Amino acid sequence: DFESVIEDVTPGSVKADTNFKKDIETWDSLAVLSVLAMIDSEYEKVISGEELLKCNTVQDVYDLVASKS
Repeated sequence: DFESVIEDVTPGSVKADTNFKKDIETWDSLAVLSVLAMIDSEYEKVISGEELLKCNTVQDVYDLVASKS
């Protein structure tokens, strides 16, 4: 759940097409680490920071995690 791990994000505001680099003001290195930890914890998948930084939208991250099966 992206909204719960990124600071100051309004619940319900993050959609599949949300560009977190442009649309989320608090997207920073701490947010990246938080999302990586959430993916590892909730989905038991490990992705690198480099892989995450190549993603632009929530859908991109979902597709990346799905590809790690």
